[in-house]
Amino acid sequence: MEQMLTSSSLNQFGQNKDATFQLKKLTEESSLPKTTEELDTFFDDLKSGVIIVDPEFKLIYKNNTIQDIFYSNDHELQVGSAIIDFLKSILTAPAIILFYEGVIERKDVLISEGITISRIGKIVLKPIPNEGFVIKILLDEIYSITASNLFRSFPNVGIAYFGFDIGIGKKMNFRFISDNFTVLFPDLDQSCVIDDQNYFISRIYIHDLPDFLVKMNNAKRAQQSWSSEFRISDNEGNLKWYRLIAGTFSEYVGKNFWLGYIEDINLGKSAIIEKEKLVYETIDDERNRISMELHDGFGQQLVALNIYISQLDSASAQETQIKQICKQIVTDSMLQLKTLCYNLSPPELESGLLKGLDTFFGKLNEFSMNVNYEFRAKASASRELDNEISFNIFRIVQEFVTNSQKYSNCKNVTCEIFLRNNKISILICDDGDGYDVSKIAHGFGINNILKRAKILDARINLESTPGEGTKMLLEV
Repeated sequence: MEQMLTSSSLNQFGQNKDATFQLKKLTEESSLPKTTEELDTFFDDLKSGVIIVDPEFKLIYKNNTIQDIFYSNDHELQVGSAIIDFLKSILTAPAIILFYEGVIERKDVLISEGITISRIGKIVLKPIPNEGFVIKILLDEIYSITASNLFRSFPNVGIAYFGFDIGIGKKMNFRFISDNFTVLFPDLDQSCVIDDQNYFISRIYIHDLPDFLVKMNNAKRAQQSWSSEFRISDNEGNLKWYRLIAGTFSEYVGKNFWLGYIEDINLGKSAIIEKEKLVYETIDDERNRISMELHDGFGQQLVALNIYISQLDSASAQETQIKQICKQIVTDSMLQLKTLCYNLSPPELESGLLKGLDTFFGKLNEFSMNVNYEFRAKASASRELDNEISFNIFRIVQEFVTNSQKYSNCKNVTCEIFLRNNKISILICDDGDGYDVSKIAHGFGINNILKRAKILDARINLESTPGEGTKMLLEV
């Protein structure tokens, strides 16, 4: 072991000695410093990487910044080793051909495209006397060394750092991405993220995409920071939650350049969603329980009371009148109770929103003598909705119909459900009297509609014109 260490040390010493000799020989007719120590001092504050090679393209010198740029490829940048294979690994075929032309013709070459490492902005080839070359590797001016070092120190941190432009037509043009991008997105093709402006956005879950694009384009118009939570599916179809936070880069204001972070929020978000789901399920179960207790308990007692009242027999006109009043009170109470139970838990919704609304409008037509009700739904709008969303949409539609029945003197009510911009849209109209929205205060019914829309985080537009009916558009 001792002999091996001695031989290795001597071999390394020989390489360094040879490199020092070659360096002095290459730089003696140039303006460059002549020793490694002088070169280190000369390039100490330079943010660019500097490599000096001999005519055989063996590495003679590299500055300290090279270590920062190529920390993952450090073994390929040893003094005395050939670097052609290394250059091939960071340049595309057209770029390497351009590089070779500069070597053959011994001319200055600037390469700004075809670089496969995102943190590099340009590569400069410059011949020096005695057949050698200086290669300058310039960092992208927008690349943050601080962020790079953070992700080098914590390679598995669940945050990826990147820079991008917002393109025309809902596109993201990634300028660079941090090395740990693959930690967050192991199933995404990193080269496609950089080269294809549609690739990353195309992987966002279709139901989260509209909100993401709206926020992105609004931020571009207003030149302000923005954030969005969205899901991306892996190759097995599993959805994971992420949060993007992005803002304009201060030195690039008005130039459509953004710096952003994406963090993995799947565990926390999944826990919140699961908790909300349990809350909704609990509310739904409690609603069903109250409905059943009212129907089976209090309701049955009213039925029994009505039967006993019917069995009373009296010749007294006054008692007969009282009996009729009692029967009417019981009958009205039973109707109110039935309505309350229905409102708590509409049985139509057990088969889904579309089936529920179809049944609801069918019953309206069955019992209505003066108003025609029409319901239309496109098959594309039949995506699954959880119980709470379906319940609130059903209530909004029901509230609109109730208002139309009470106040509009309409002859027709139509409801249509369709899919637009990846969102479910409900358009419901009546041909009644209409009203001046600016003059009539919101009543109990309209307020209920607005509250439920807010619960759904839905967009709602209510329009009415005197003599032309009322129209409501709800987007969820």
